[in-house]
Amino acid sequence: MELGFGLATGTAVLTLLSVRAWKPTEIVVGTDGVLVRHPFSKTYLPYASLGHVATEGDRLRLFPKNEDDATLQMQGEPALVVAAASRIEEARAAGAAGDSPARVRELLDRKGRTLAEWRKALFGLLQGGDYRNATVTDEALLAVLEDPGEDRGRRIGAAMILRIAAPEAAPRIRIAAETSADEELRAALESAAEEELDDATLERALGLGVTRGS
Repeated sequence: MELGFGLATGTAVLTLLSVRAWKPTEIVVGTDGVLVRHPFSKTYLPYASLGHVATEGDRLRLFPKNEDDATLQMQGEPALVVAAASRIEEARAAGAAGDSPARVRELLDRKGRTLAEWRKALFGLLQGGDYRNATVTDEALLAVLEDPGEDRGRRIGAAMILRIAAPEAAPRIRIAAETSADEELRAALESAAEEELDDATLERALGLGVTRGS
């Protein structure tokens, strides 16, 4: 029996062999939860609902929060069971760390870079495996976009990414624009919701080369 780690788009697919039924059980370890596929059924347990993972010999058990009974129980070779439990805990910990608002804000910061460098870094999140994994999610970007107290550059950066990665978020980008009293920011968000944001509009919103408040 083998335990295979197939890493792709932030997920690991693990295969345990049921000792009792001699039928394969597949465990999909994602960034948001665990999906267990039995031959004739499947069960999904999000990390938000996962209390703890336990191993006992050839048994792997997943317990929901505040419950004494395991929702999911699987069997396999002891070494593979331990490996699966470890992978689940690693993914859950990575998701908890990566979803932190501070980490998302750091990734969106311009940090004194030129507009071209900043654009490249933002779009690099879409191509380098950071997007929709433990680092950046649609929800995290929307939280930044819709926070009126957030830095305007980060809000615009979030809108620029969402326009490409989540076109369905365009209405929320427009709402963020409509509710802003900052005319330059509003113009930038309106453009970001419809098309690629041009440098002139972006420069005005970020106060580059112009005197704000005049």
